[in-house]
Amino acid sequence: MVMLNKYLKTYTLILWWLLATLIVVILWSLVVPLGRAVYIWRPFDTHQRFGTWRPLERISSLTTDGYQLIGSPVYVPIFASRPFNKLHLTIRYRLNDAGSLAVGVLQDRQLWRYETRNIDNRWLSELISSKIWGVLEKESLLLLQREEHYSSVEDFLANPPTEGSVAVYNYEWTKPFFIKNYQAKTDWHKISGLKGSWTAETYLKNEVAVLDLTTKASTVDAQIKLSLRSSDGKLVKEYTLNDFVKIDNSLKLAARIDKLPEGLYRWDWIGGDKTIIDELATQQQKLAFLSSVQITRGTTLWLSGSHLALSTGLPESLGEFSIDKDSLVVDKIYQNFVYKGDCQKTVCRFNLSKGGYKVGLNGRLTFWIDGLVGPVVRQLDASIMNDQRIKYIIADYQRPLVEAESRVVEVDFDLKSSLRDQGNYELMLSWNGEGTPPQISEIKAEFTGAGLKDLIKKLWPK
Repeated sequence: MVMLNKYLKTYTLILWWLLATLIVVILWSLVVPLGRAVYIWRPFDTHQRFGTWRPLERISSLTTDGYQLIGSPVYVPIFASRPFNKLHLTIRYRLNDAGSLAVGVLQDRQLWRYETRNIDNRWLSELISSKIWGVLEKESLLLLQREEHYSSVEDFLANPPTEGSVAVYNYEWTKPFFIKNYQAKTDWHKISGLKGSWTAETYLKNEVAVLDLTTKASTVDAQIKLSLRSSDGKLVKEYTLNDFVKIDNSLKLAARIDKLPEGLYRWDWIGGDKTIIDELATQQQKLAFLSSVQITRGTTLWLSGSHLALSTGLPESLGEFSIDKDSLVVDKIYQNFVYKGDCQKTVCRFNLSKGGYKVGLNGRLTFWIDGLVGPVVRQLDASIMNDQRIKYIIADYQRPLVEAESRVVEVDFDLKSSLRDQGNYELMLSWNGEGTPPQISEIKAEFTGAGLKDLIKKLWPK
């Protein structure tokens, strides 16, 4: 009996020890006392930290080789038991025929705003490896030149060439831009059915900056924001929800800014994904939208750029659309359809007869025929290789590491302003191009933040 009691006591102590160890392990993983946590995703591994990729309609070939992204963007949640300050991502992938690949971290779920990083560009990689272009580097900046003219990146930035000979990638060209013999007018231009966030450039000379917005009060997020910035990125004026006036069921904003020097300016609108602008009105002759817009109603657009891409999530919006004498057929939802024609040399007229589309362009687009504006600096695309007018390419680009058939890239994010919702940070993977889509085979997420010692000091300072 004594021996039995002894064994029971020993067994009980072992159980309590195991329970205590389990509790310590759980608390350790939750608190992360050293301030560093590493989580890895691979196809079909058990991922306690990585959630379900969505939407599934944009993912194909779910094999052990990776997830193939047939649509864009794709969202990936990562569970973190506590807030962190920084995120270091290592992504292993195959770019395949995709033109570019980007990753972002969600900042605001109401406005669906992401901080994004361009992580790979096939055209730029091909130019570098071709050995036809000379390459100069300064930290993350790359300068490619057909013929050796500049001795350094600093020399190029201090004495830039004419815009028509330059292409850029992931780089903002800030050289002052002016339109010769420009005369201001007071005619009104109106646009309807813009959805979500957008950026548009305008030109001012001896005139008041005018922009009127009307939207339904029921669709507006509390954090909507309109700002005007100069060509060098300096904030001129900012409007928030408090500046809107409610009239019946609508909210109206009348932005008026005067006494501005001549030059190029940029309107930035941050609106939630459900926020629709019923009417945008301006008296400026020029208003050119950059990169992409979401349009809820059929309209006519004028395009200057390359790689026009259309995508929709609405079956009733599928159809064929005319671009000058060509056409583009969109017959599947949640997929990018790319126009192969060239709208670089001449402006293209695009008849988008149905709404419900995201329109992406490597360039600028406008809603009236003479609304285009901006420097003639080209955005990098596949046509650069054969365009002898382009002598230089300036890019903010970290070259990916090539390992056999895979590519590996590392990218950092500051998480202090990122959203952590129910313990999850959310990644966004996006790409453009045509042909075989990119394939993701591994994501390594390294979170860093304050350690337990730092947290204790913060809670109980001396």
